[in-house]
Amino acid sequence: MFISDPFLYGTKLVAILFGGIGVIANNISLGEFVVSFTFVDQLVTEIGQLFEQALTGKRLEASVECIQSVMGKESAKFGSADFSGDIESIQFKDVRFSYSPESDPVLNNLSMDFPIGKKIAIVGSSGSGKSTIAQLLLRMYSPEKGEISINGTPVNCYGKQYSDKVSVVFQQPHFIPTTIKENLTFDKEYDQLDIENACKEMLCHDFIMGFPSQYETQVGERGAALSGGQKQRLALSRAILKNTEVLILDEATSALDTETEFRVQKNIDKLRKGKTTIIIAHRLSTIQNADIIYVLDKGNVVAQGTHERLMDECPVYKELYAFHAVS
Repeated sequence: MFISDPFLYGTKLVAILFGGIGVIANNISLGEFVVSFTFVDQLVTEIGQLFEQALTGKRLEASVECIQSVMGKESAKFGSADFSGDIESIQFKDVRFSYSPESDPVLNNLSMDFPIGKKIAIVGSSGSGKSTIAQLLLRMYSPEKGEISINGTPVNCYGKQYSDKVSVVFQQPHFIPTTIKENLTFDKEYDQLDIENACKEMLCHDFIMGFPSQYETQVGERGAALSGGQKQRLALSRAILKNTEVLILDEATSALDTETEFRVQKNIDKLRKGKTTIIIAHRLSTIQNADIIYVLDKGNVVAQGTHERLMDECPVYKELYAFHAVS
């Protein structure tokens, strides 16, 4: 309606202006003016509706084309290799990846060996490839070159068991238009006490209990009834309940204030002790106690080590830390 509104109201104003002048000059009677204006009003309203329908048709056409383009793409093919044993190794070997053939590679011959059962942090400037690593590990994309493997087997060879082993919390978590409880469980069976304990650890039990319907509160489309921080804490509670061997946190606490983020991260460290947790960090203060920190720059690892070692030996890390400290 951004074009049809000016046309609609402008035409009515012009009709009123000229009609008023005609009545004042006694060229037409007041009754003739009312009849004429009613006719003009109905005419331009119909034209405006036709215009809006045309715009709606164009939007639908664009949506159909988008859906067709997605449906036309070949879906990723996963294998059926057994994944019943424990995860013993996670490795990126000479991985190269770009989001389109025309763009520069986001990751360029990247090699990483993730220690199992540890807290691992990945840091770097915007565009360094941090989130891409998470997306590749989740099999959202496949590398152009190189191999991503778990227990020596390429990740795409595993079947449906994979999602029971590796989970993620993104910066913008997914919610379905149903209750808080159903968004936490996703049709899996958990005791109510376990659900509440997970929510207490992620500091969201109190605000849930503040809603009239508590855990049966409807979250709305895409969690519209919740704030960004509430959605992130609920998504973290969901991940704690699922308790996979590998948990990836991709800027999963970015909407929390510093104090809340510190408390949530401390509880995650306690609950995930002995399990592999990979953190894509936006605040370096939250990952200083990581067992190992990988520093990315231009799609490759330029340094790795503890916070103390990197502060002594890695200029890129020191610069990142200074920038975030000022921020």
